Amino acid sequence: MSTRTGHTATAAAKGVRWVKKVLRTGIFVICLLLLAYWRFFVSMDFLPRGERILVSESPGGNQIHLYLCNGGATTSYAIRGEAVTDRGVKNIYWQYDETRADVRWLSDEVVSINGVVLNIYEDVYDYRRNSR
Repeated sequence: MSTRTGHTATAAAKGVRWVKKVLRTGIFVICLLLLAYWRFFVSMDFLPRGERILVSESPGGNQIHLYLCNGGATTSYAIRGEAVTDRGVKNIYWQYDETRADVRWLSDEVVSINGVVLNIYEDVYDYRRNSR
């Protein structure tokens, strides 16, 4: 009878270990999927570099660098805009299906890129989240 009880305890312990292993693996896979989603569909930190097509400078010395990003054989071109300021370089504009850019400075901190008005220190336009 003691061997049967010991066997049951061992089987129960194995079952608990198996459940813990499945839960850990499931949580790890979910975390990887969330990270991949953020990396490819939310973050503007990993956009393609592209070919620089325009540099525009504000009266105060801030700059907007615009790049034409080739989408490859299956997707269209896109325009990426980065603000170059005393605070560093930051992507502030990402628009799909565009090949030209019109930049107009409204002040030293506010710029209009293809009709989208952005404060270079506070705003970000990403076509995946914003619509015109």
